[in-house]
Amino acid sequence: MALHGEGYRRVYNDFVPLTQTLRLLSEDGDSMATGLLQQVGNIKFLSAVYLLHQVLPPLAHLSKVFQAGSVSFSAIGPAINYTLEALKTVSEQKRPLSALQKDLCTDGRLSVCDLSSPSAHQEQKLTNLTDRYVKALQENINNRFDESLPVLTAFRIFDVTAIPNRSDVGFKEYGVKDVQILAEHFFQGEPEEKKNEKKEELLSEWQKLKYNFLQMREDIPPEIAKPTNNTMTKSPTEWLPEWMLSMRWTYQHFFP
Repeated sequence: MALHGEGYRRVYNDFVPLTQTLRLLSEDGDSMATGLLQQVGNIKFLSAVYLLHQVLPPLAHLSKVFQAGSVSFSAIGPAINYTLEALKTVSEQKRPLSALQKDLCTDGRLSVCDLSSPSAHQEQKLTNLTDRYVKALQENINNRFDESLPVLTAFRIFDVTAIPNRSDVGFKEYGVKDVQILAEHFFQGEPEEKKNEKKEELLSEWQKLKYNFLQMREDIPPEIAKPTNNTMTKSPTEWLPEWMLSMRWTYQHFFP
C-alpha cells in the first residue's frame, strides 16, 4: 500500500478508525477489506508511517522555498541547513521508534488497535530503516545543491526589497560578492583574460544597476511588496527580472 502526498498523514492521524473499519468489514466477509487489513494492520506498515511522519515535514519546509509566489534565494541556504539538521536529529534520536513505542503503550493513542509493541528485532529493523532512509535523503540533498547553492543564493540580489538605502554604509558593497559568484559561473569556459574582462564589466554594470534598483523598489506593485495570503502571486525576486525583460529595450542598452 503506497503512501503519497498527504496520504501518510491521514493514515497516521486516523489509524485507529481505519483499522477498526477494515476489521468490521472483514468480519462481514468483505475480501478487499481483509486484504487491506493484512497490509496495514501490522507493525511493519505502521513503522513506515511513523518514519514518514518524522522525515516528511522538514522536506516539505524545504519544498516551500521553491514554490511559485514565494521564491526567496536568500532563504535557500538556511532552509537546506535546517532540513539536513532536522533529518540528522530524527535519526540520532530514533524518533520514529520512540513515538511508535509511546503510542502503543497501554495509555497510548493506538492502545485499542490490538497491536503488540515492536519486538527487539522489529525495533532494530525500524532503527536501521530510519538510518538508511535519512542518509539517502541527506546524500540526495547534498548532491542536488552542493555545487549550485552558491549560485542560487547569489540570485538574492534581485530582491529589490532587500537593497540598502543609498545613504547606508553597506550600499556600496551590496551584492558585489554575489555578482562575482554569478560571473564566475556564467563566464566559465571563457579564456582567462576574456573572463576577467567580462567579470570587470559585469561588476561595473552592477554598481550602476543598484541605483536603478532603488527606483524599481519604489515602483514595485503593493501586492508584491507587501502581499497577503490572498494577493501573493509572485515574489519580488520573480517580479524584478520579469519587469526588466519587459523593459529590455531600455536596459539592454545601458546594461548589456
